[in-house]
Order: sequence, then C-alpha cells, then structure tokens
Amino acid sequence: MRWPVSTCWPAIPPWTAGWPCWRTPIRWACARRAGRCRATARRPRATPPRQSTTPAGCPRRRAWQRQGARTPMHECRRLAARLLTTSCLLACLAACGTADVVDRDIHLRLKAAPDLNPDGAGRPSPVIVRIYELAQSDDFCQANFFDLYDNDKRILGKDLLSRSVLAVRPGQRLALRPSLVPGARYLAVLVAYRDIYRARWRAVVGLPDSGDVDWVVTLAAGSVAVAERDGKNDLGSWKEGIDVLEQ
Repeated sequence: MRWPVSTCWPAIPPWTAGWPCWRTPIRWACARRAGRCRATARRPRATPPRQSTTPAGCPRRRAWQRQGARTPMHECRRLAARLLTTSCLLACLAACGTADVVDRDIHLRLKAAPDLNPDGAGRPSPVIVRIYELAQSDDFCQANFFDLYDNDKRILGKDLLSRSVLAVRPGQRLALRPSLVPGARYLAVLVAYRDIYRARWRAVVGLPDSGDVDWVVTLAAGSVAVAERDGKNDLGSWKEGIDVLEQ
C-alpha cells in the first residue's frame, strides 16, 4: 500500500532531511517517494568476478599457471626438442624422396622424321609428345585420344606413376634419361598428331624386370613406334644425356 505524500510528509520534521529514514513504514515510504533517503537507498550489486570453467586438474590450466615460473633453461630445452624433431622429419622426407627412384638407367632416343606431322598444305610441323610410366596399360590402350589428352590423370588414375611432356620439331633428335619410378611396368608414348583420326598416335612397351633400357622412339609423319636400339635404327650421331640433338 502506498501512502500519498500530502498525507504523511508533514509528519517528518524538516531538520531530519539528511538523517536516515525513521524505521516506520509510513515515513520510510514518504522519504523514498520524496527522494530524501539517499543514505539507505539500495545500491546495485557488484558483479562477482568471473570464475574459470577450466578444471583445476586440466593440463592446459596447469601449463598456464606454470608460465610465470619458467626459466631460460626450460626455454632452451624446448627449443632443442623442437629442433631435434624437425631434423628427424627432414631426414625421413629425404629418405622417402631418394627411395622413390630405382637405380636403373633408361635411355630414350627420340628420332623425328623430316616430314613430321604435315599440315593441310603438306608442310611439316612440330608435335607434342607425352611419355608415361604406368603400372598397368589397360586404361591407356582402351581410352581415346581426346580423353587421354585432356584428362589423363583421371583416366589413368593410380596406374599413372610419371609423365613427361615435350615438343619435338621435324628432323629433331633427342636423347632423354628419365628416372624409373618403382612399380612402373610399362612405358607409353602419346603423340598429338594433326590428323589424329588417321594417325597411329600411341605406343606401349613393357619394361624389363632388371637391367638397363635403351630404346629408340621413332616419330614418323603420322605414326609412332618404340623399338630397342640396334644398328638399323641407330643412324646418325647420338650423345648421352639430355642434350637436344639437331641433325
């Protein structure tokens, strides 16, 4: 129940305006209504400090508590441990990288004919050659040219172990020594001839289980063939290495 100010306010002596309110319901209500009781007005409660929800036994919290007690010796030990871990990882990566290459030599000699890849007027023109190392050759032999040329990685999938792309000009002779990847059982060659519907644009040969490989890839006007190197297909001067040989 609220008491009107006009009824109860005159009952409060004027000299008690700064005093605490009298402990009677009527005078208490009148003093609060008139704004005279500042001493006993309720103040907002202070917000309690936020407590951490992390359990006291959490390793992360214990680590935070120990941060202030670390010494330079602790920092040196942590740095040494990180350096040791990084060195071990680099050594493992280097070992894996060196284990991906078989210690066998592959000699590929590309011999392009002078009339290689003639255009509509009969003039020879350069051609793009791709050399693949495959685990299986079924997908390569069954796919058409455009699927292999545009999406060879998707078509061959896991059978594709290595790929090399180069441009060959008419009459050019190249000596290549690609690295043999473990698991490679077939060597495939794809040539992007201009008249692809009439050309024999692919060739596949099986890699021997042991020993070095020395083959000659012959690029004719509209066909490609791979054969072992002998006296018949070894005409002209050849150089070892990856030099470009011009005839």
